[in-house]
Amino acid sequence: MPQVKKKAIYNKILEVAQRDIAVLGYDKVSMRKIAAKCNISVSNLYNYFSNKEALLDSLVGEFYYQVLNIEKADISMPSSFNVIDFNEYLISITKQLIEFMNSNQDILRILLSKVKGSKYEDFRDRLIDNYCLYELKSVSQITAKYEITYLPSETLIKNLYYMYANLCETYLLEKKEIEWIHEKMDELNRFVIGGLRDYIK
Repeated sequence: MPQVKKKAIYNKILEVAQRDIAVLGYDKVSMRKIAAKCNISVSNLYNYFSNKEALLDSLVGEFYYQVLNIEKADISMPSSFNVIDFNEYLISITKQLIEFMNSNQDILRILLSKVKGSKYEDFRDRLIDNYCLYELKSVSQITAKYEITYLPSETLIKNLYYMYANLCETYLLEKKEIEWIHEKMDELNRFVIGGLRDYIK
């Protein structure tokens, strides 16, 4: 079979699989039905992907591990720990977050709600855990630099991450308007700044 045709079939399989997973969920997707929609035999489908998990790997695997690899992420930190600078930092980081969500809506929706029964179903919790650990490490460096003696506990910081995560999840899964997420992020940022006024100057 010519390579061009093989590539076309490969891409068609991924397209159909992504659409089916986005609608039905990974656990309810059938390799047989994917093959039928691609007008190929099941045995031919298995020439491209050894099983359903391998198919999901091709769809979300690279993205999943890149997003979870926080140490390599280009995450900015506040230039100082006064209220004005930290507020500007929050505005900037949430703007970047919204842009990231808008650029990756389809795959994020799958990872957040359609991968039950796969090795990727822990995406949300692992993402929050990894970012929380990264943030705590960064906060410890900043507190040492600015000689800050006390900050909110690890539990509170993690709970704040869950609040941001819940907003992101609602925005993506309920397909809210862009104005909604900007408004809610601004509201949460104001809440965070208000709560931190006792800790930062």
